[in-house]
Amino acid sequence: MSKKRPAGASRPGFRIRPAERNDASDFARLIHLAAPDELTPATTAYLLGLPAQGYLTHSPCVCLTAELPDGTVAGALLAQPPAWMHEFAAADAEALTGRVGLIVAVAADPAFRRQGIGSALIRAAERRYRRAGFGLVMLYHEPALDGFYQELGFSSGPALMANLPHSLLLLGKEDHLLTGLKPLDPQVRLVDV
Repeated sequence: MSKKRPAGASRPGFRIRPAERNDASDFARLIHLAAPDELTPATTAYLLGLPAQGYLTHSPCVCLTAELPDGTVAGALLAQPPAWMHEFAAADAEALTGRVGLIVAVAADPAFRRQGIGSALIRAAERRYRRAGFGLVMLYHEPALDGFYQELGFSSGPALMANLPHSLLLLGKEDHLLTGLKPLDPQVRLVDV
């Protein structure tokens, strides 16, 4: 019987670290695998040039890579504030700033898949968000990946509702993706309605 690896422990063979400017082409290539329309080369260069702020690697974002011992970038994760935050009244947006993070994309190079890179990247992002005081992390995913995200502690559905300080928010995508949520703070709870 094999020992179960503690949550958040890195697997041998790669390390998780903040993305650097010289990772821009690998970072963009990998993010493109998961979110083809998300980053342009110029946007990637700008993003990876942003300064760190607290536990956020490229404030207001978290940009992580999985690096092999030979320096090969084998995985990447991009997380940022959800775009819907800017659609609310200033009071709600202010209450949510620094509380909700969106994992936009996580990808492993096809040659290095099924080695725990994606899980390790997500756990590392969660640790950074938790240390920064965030209460919730969210993502959108294909229904076929529901089991993978459930194993990481996410609850998913086609539409989820959030009770905000001044309003209710319905979270969901118009296309076929599921919305996944994971509380990072014990005061944030998910409730089936």
